Amino acid sequence: MADKKSDESPSEEPGSKDAGPAKKASGKKGKKAKSKKGKGKLIMIIAIALVVVLGGGVTAFVMLSGSKPKEAKVNLPPPPGEITNYSFPKVLADLKTGQCKANYLSMRFFVEVGKNYTKAIQQKQPKIMEGIMLHLRSFERQDVVGREGDRRVKTDLTTIINRHIKPGKIEGIVFKEFILQ
Repeated sequence: MADKKSDESPSEEPGSKDAGPAKKASGKKGKKAKSKKGKGKLIMIIAIALVVVLGGGVTAFVMLSGSKPKEAKVNLPPPPGEITNYSFPKVLADLKTGQCKANYLSMRFFVEVGKNYTKAIQQKQPKIMEGIMLHLRSFERQDVVGREGDRRVKTDLTTIINRHIKPGKIEGIVFKEFILQ
């Protein structure tokens, strides 16, 4: 029996001979799995770097190539020319009210406009006046009273007039008369 014990090494236990090779095999599988993960990451990094380098190269080629982009033709309005005043006829509009007695707005105004656009205003004046009258009839007295009311009417009139004389535009509106009755 002494001989049997001498054959066995003191560090090994019975049945540990089978466990030794199993530990070595699982260690090799772990190293292979880790090396595959590392290779996968390395391949991914290289692929991303190639995409970035190739994308930059293509972009540089396109930007530095000899072809020039075609210039877009833009139809610009004619220059306004010297600023002049254009007077509109007197406007008398009845304001919206819930009562039988209506309030009236009487106003005279002129617009500051470039000389090149006065002809467009003259040609479109009937349509402009119709648009102004329809718009003013949608207001109530409290909408046009005071500084805020003046500003609102000026802004709205500017929009109406500019819409009719496109691509031209007016520079401003000056009231000669603005009376609420």
